[in-house]
Amino acid sequence: PFSRWKRMALGTARRPCVGRVLPTPMRHGCPRLPDAGFATELGPGALRMEDDVVDESERRGRIAMADLVPELVARARAAQASVEHWTQEQVDEAVAAVGWAVYRQEHAEACARLACEETGMGVYEHKVLKHRKKTLGTLRDLRGAKSVGLVKEDRSRGLLKFAKPVGIVGALTPVTNASSTICCNGLSILKGRNAVIFAPHPRAKKK
Repeated sequence: PFSRWKRMALGTARRPCVGRVLPTPMRHGCPRLPDAGFATELGPGALRMEDDVVDESERRGRIAMADLVPELVARARAAQASVEHWTQEQVDEAVAAVGWAVYRQEHAEACARLACEETGMGVYEHKVLKHRKKTLGTLRDLRGAKSVGLVKEDRSRGLLKFAKPVGIVGALTPVTNASSTICCNGLSILKGRNAVIFAPHPRAKKK
């Protein structure tokens, strides 16, 4: 009955089906299995978690996602293969083109509006400002940075450091910062000649 506790995120509060909120006990920064006091206090079966009960629509959604992942990976591999051998000049040109397209006022406004409407969080004007400032800051940080071929040489130790793509990157986008996260992470990942698959928060899928 305690197997699910092993898989819970660190330090998060879980909600048993009896409607009582219990914190995950912590020891040395790691979750600890609940002791008998939890079960005794709440009674038999009290540790059955909410996510044990999955409705049919959610089950179908999980199956559909499982079918979609291989397709996304295949498309990402094909996309990454097309840029894997780009020169630094080609990479920098692509990053600049994508970055400035994302930075455009009309695109920032569209993303901010949709994020506010879908999530019900944040202030529209603030999201527009953050979208643009974060994108511009990322472009500034990436400008002139080497990401192709020889990027560092340590003559005293006889070491050469070469940059090469890692392939496909999986990235999460939070509900509180949906558009800015995609912009900043996407530009950095593209700078390394990688492909990315974004997994949006369930409350920020449309944006």
